[in-house]
Amino acid sequence: MSTLSLLAALCLAALVQSFGGVLSLAGGRPDLVLLVAICWSMLRGTEEGSLAGVAGGVLLDLFSGMPFGINAVLLGLVGLIAGLGEGSLSRGTLPLLASTAVLATVAFHGATYLVLQALGWSLPGAAAFAGLVAPSALLNAVLMPLAFRLTRQLIRVSSGWRQLEL
Repeated sequence: MSTLSLLAALCLAALVQSFGGVLSLAGGRPDLVLLVAICWSMLRGTEEGSLAGVAGGVLLDLFSGMPFGINAVLLGLVGLIAGLGEGSLSRGTLPLLASTAVLATVAFHGATYLVLQALGWSLPGAAAFAGLVAPSALLNAVLMPLAFRLTRQLIRVSSGWRQLEL
């Protein structure tokens, strides 16, 4: 059941990210699929995190003009790496969540830039690249606590978890 919940969340995130131009703010756009993959990985571990990254990457690849598979591979790696601290990160504090979002955003976009450059794509210079990634990293840092809370709730609901209330 949690796999279906993950796929539904990734589909929604990919659609909003790909077609939701209104989410652009200060030159940056939030990477919703990246946030879902990171959160899922932090809560469920490396195996499910890499699965979330690959599945979300395939969905993004379907909507993007980049060569097919780049997002899937890179988001799979991000999901794998983010899940390494599963036990200690599952009770993430605000600074930990924000810094994880910033690092993952910079790593993902940096790797995408390098892969596309290696494939011969004409890309903006490093300064222009930084000007595009910095606002996205900031938006992702702001949205990460909300994404983490929603993902944790989705996992609890889809696994039949009930909280005892006193």
